Amino acid sequence: MRTYTDEQLDEMNRQENTPVEYNGKKYTKYEALQRQRRLETTMRAERQKIKLLQEGGASEDDIITARAKYRVTSSEYTRFSKAMNLPQQRERVTVDGLGNIGVGKYKVTNNIHKPNVKNSTPNTVANSNDSSIIDNEKSSKVLNPDVKVESVPKIQIGGLEESQNENIQKTCVTLLEKVQNLPENTEMIFCLDYATMKIVSSKVGDYGKSSVGLDKPNSTFDYATLHNHPSNTVIGIKDIEKFLNNRNEKMMMTIGNRGKFSALMKTEKSNPVGYEFFIAGEKGKRITQNITVQQVLDNPEIINTIPLEELNFAYDRLEKIQYNIAKRGEKYGYKFIEI
Repeated sequence: MRTYTDEQLDEMNRQENTPVEYNGKKYTKYEALQRQRRLETTMRAERQKIKLLQEGGASEDDIITARAKYRVTSSEYTRFSKAMNLPQQRERVTVDGLGNIGVGKYKVTNNIHKPNVKNSTPNTVANSNDSSIIDNEKSSKVLNPDVKVESVPKIQIGGLEESQNENIQKTCVTLLEKVQNLPENTEMIFCLDYATMKIVSSKVGDYGKSSVGLDKPNSTFDYATLHNHPSNTVIGIKDIEKFLNNRNEKMMMTIGNRGKFSALMKTEKSNPVGYEFFIAGEKGKRITQNITVQQVLDNPEIINTIPLEELNFAYDRLEKIQYNIAKRGEKYGYKFIEI
């Protein structure tokens, strides 16, 4: 069965080929995508230069100049993407694992209150759902303007009470509000009491590293986790592997910085062994002729070795495999939610 009529396809092609002007030059959709990829490549090279300057003991002035050049390119990337109505894909830039290397140190107070979960019961932790649980010093300037708090969708997960769904939605909003005032590409995680979906504890990951996890998974009561994804993609491969091995973690949720919500929920029919076997096979798949998913997971900087003409395909391939892994959880007794 066809998805689009000939007329719809013609209109889509017309829109793709209608030039859009930016700074006196006109770009088709294809040309805009090509320039966006070149800007991403430039930013990756500039980040590598900053790293080499730091490791080589360069002067502070040289490092500041290199950072300033990177920020200029980054600003141009943002302006150009918005003008061309293209989604920014900064994970393609920060996949190098260098974190927030392009800017100086941020002064963000990280005084996070954590209740004593070890001796808590669901009745006592249920009273912890207060936004003051995270006492970060508020900044007068939003550090991460790409975070779209208003894009959080209405959460309706079958099998949960209305109050639980409401608490999840409120926590998504709270999470993105906090992430707005953290350096770009930073992740934050909340631990929620599964019975009420109220906040128990929280943690901010390393600035700019797109990685966060609980220090020690809880084993005294059932819980759920919620963390943000700067890339606005569904639950990642490493996330799922951790989830399968945490017995009391009944649900793992992610909220993208631009509002993409996804979750995996355990059921009585969950088969972690079968699911892990499937994931192992998917990680062996190639995103280029010479690079596998497993190699990217082990060493994100390997992305920098992929030629520009292959990079777009490689990223698309990686995202499709990641999505397929999350979705296929349904075959092994897990409930996959995507909003």
